[in-house]
Amino acid sequence: VPSEATEVRFLFDADHLYIGIRCFDREPDLITRRSRERDANLGEEDKVEMVTDTYLDRRNAFFFQMNASGSKGDALITNNGADFNKPWDGIWEGVTTIDAEGWTVEMALPFKTLNFAKGASTWGFNIERTIGRRNETARWTGARQDVRGVFQVVECGDITGLTDIRQGIGLDVVPFFTGNWVNDRTSDSGSHLLGDPGLDVFYKLTPNLTASLTLNTDFAETEVDERHINLTRFPLFFPERRDFFLQDAGLFGFGNLTGRGRTDLLPFFSRTIGLVEGEEVPIDAGLKVTGRAGPYNIGVLDVQTGSATTADGLEVDGENLFVTRLARNVGEQSSIGMIVTHGDPVTGGDDVTLGLDANYRTNTFNGDKQVTANAWVLNADAEESSGDELAYGLAVGYPNDRWSMSAEFKEIQEDFDPALGFVPRAGIRKYDGSLEFSPRLGHEIRQLEFELDTSVVTDTDDDVETVEVELTPVGIEFESGDELRLEIERTHESLDEGFEIFEGIDVPADDYDFTRVRLEFDSAEKRRFGVE
Repeated sequence: VPSEATEVRFLFDADHLYIGIRCFDREPDLITRRSRERDANLGEEDKVEMVTDTYLDRRNAFFFQMNASGSKGDALITNNGADFNKPWDGIWEGVTTIDAEGWTVEMALPFKTLNFAKGASTWGFNIERTIGRRNETARWTGARQDVRGVFQVVECGDITGLTDIRQGIGLDVVPFFTGNWVNDRTSDSGSHLLGDPGLDVFYKLTPNLTASLTLNTDFAETEVDERHINLTRFPLFFPERRDFFLQDAGLFGFGNLTGRGRTDLLPFFSRTIGLVEGEEVPIDAGLKVTGRAGPYNIGVLDVQTGSATTADGLEVDGENLFVTRLARNVGEQSSIGMIVTHGDPVTGGDDVTLGLDANYRTNTFNGDKQVTANAWVLNADAEESSGDELAYGLAVGYPNDRWSMSAEFKEIQEDFDPALGFVPRAGIRKYDGSLEFSPRLGHEIRQLEFELDTSVVTDTDDDVETVEVELTPVGIEFESGDELRLEIERTHESLDEGFEIFEGIDVPADDYDFTRVRLEFDSAEKRRFGVE
């Protein structure tokens, strides 16, 4: 039973869904609140998080969050949290107020922001409230410890009676002009204004399908990448930040290869379009159609790029680049699908990548436990390659509260190089496994953690290249929210050839072994002063 009551009320008119939330709190002076920025990681602050499954497909949803300080956050959830598109920013209003009874949230969600099935009067919905100082989470539906957070859309309840709502004509037109003032004192040209017009158009072909058109695209408003120092022999992964590619990006997800923190292999990586060696390549025009039609999830993208010359002197010709992803829902949470990409943004070749995948998920194994499984295969047919161009994999998981287990295998052959994808390491077989036991004790100790994670990478002749073993002999989460953990890492690397990490600094070929022991303590985020 939650320690404090929470009331949620709905109103709607033809254009907006209004949500009012009363978070009762008998000690309002102790409400935990710090963040004010958009899309902040609110941790254990006092907050509410909610999802709206507007298609009632029990798989995909819009995510919204607010804390007691008024910080707003939103995201797109795909396939029950397999993809969490946090960079997406919708148009909506939200305010919070603290008073003698606790704190309140008032939100206005325009129906123009929420794609939904026309004529459907019932949506899926779930809401979760966190009381920071008590390290307490209360959820409306799916309130089981095996269900972590509100991201599992299959656990949503229903809100009904949404009749006579509208999205208008479903047309958004965004014209723009970019220019810069150049004052050239080295010539007689003087000062002049240079600039180009452009246009973005979004139109709902049906309530479930959206067409996006971009002309002479400019990404001047795009957030810059974080800076990283790369001390490895593999390229770093940088997430997509451009709005045109972020919209409905989850519909292009494939197998278990796309999602939070998974960068071993991406058959389609949108940053290969309009960027070469980190430099911008002009996009003359782009068309994208995304959405749902019956049991099918659809993503189609076609982009025409312009020519450019990079700082290193690489000349890039204009190319037409095409991607399509089609997945069919099977049962309550499973799916089968395919992906096709065509074109090479660097060489201009007619490279084709083709893939098939099958994904299984259930929340009712042995009563109320979760089980996942997926299999996939990809072929990258490059013009300049005639060797081994396949990649394939299989994974199973049992992601539950007290016992959590997973096993995964993938092979990425030597010549597998999808021109519109991301593959930092080819010519390998990779074996991953994890086992975690987390008993709950109650009283001062909320939960213990005993965990073993292993990863073994070999070449395709089964010669070992990398072995990583991480052991957590004991981890403790206290009821207060404080955490204490002991971790031991053992890493083995076999380098057949050396590599340069900086000009004049080489790591020679050899066998390397590392052992790291860490003792970690993190104080609860509810405290005014934190220790880590």
